[in-house]
Amino acid sequence: MCPNASYQEPGSLDNQEQIRTLADHVILNILYHTYGNYIYMLVRTKIESAGLSEEDVNDCFSHVIMKLAENNCKKVRQFRGGSTFKTFLIVICGNIVIDYVRSEIRKKRLTMNIENTAELQGLSAEVRGADLFADDPALQFIRNEQASLITEAVEIISKEIGRLDKQERCIFRLRIEEGRSYREIDEFLDIDNSKYLFSKIINKIRSSIDSSVRKKIEDLLVEI
Repeated sequence: MCPNASYQEPGSLDNQEQIRTLADHVILNILYHTYGNYIYMLVRTKIESAGLSEEDVNDCFSHVIMKLAENNCKKVRQFRGGSTFKTFLIVICGNIVIDYVRSEIRKKRLTMNIENTAELQGLSAEVRGADLFADDPALQFIRNEQASLITEAVEIISKEIGRLDKQERCIFRLRIEEGRSYREIDEFLDIDNSKYLFSKIINKIRSSIDSSVRKKIEDLLVEI
């Protein structure tokens, strides 16, 4: 069958239904031509903030495109239209860049350990135990991302706690702030199911945090 001469590839990926029907090479072509500069600038900003090199910017950009192309562009096809595709792309690419930065930090640590083994053997135990990466801009970048996400989560959790009823707030305070046992809480409130109620409270608070935010927090809080 001859291609339709009037057919033109879409200039954006904002239509989730359309994304599902596009071939992988078409999606990648649009990513390069429509969003390529945007992705590159996003990568450059984050890599420079992490204190990595110009070479890392180019390597990370290629890494991001490769990840977007994986498994028949699976990450791109997960777009559900809850925001613009560009906003969706910020989250995806941001997480990929963070993974790249974390990987480079690990490599840097390994390289320094290998190169400085002899020197470190002569240092005192106090110096050996010091954080050699306390001023590392890449590590500081990860910590800043952690702090931002945790602050966002704390604000959401605080609002959700404010919505608890009187008994729920009391159970939460006794368990979290005062460290009381479930038996003590049961006796204090004259109930017999504080463990079950506390579990419901925690699930209610947890579900109030957007799943994408929870995933980013979990990813960032793993050991670097």
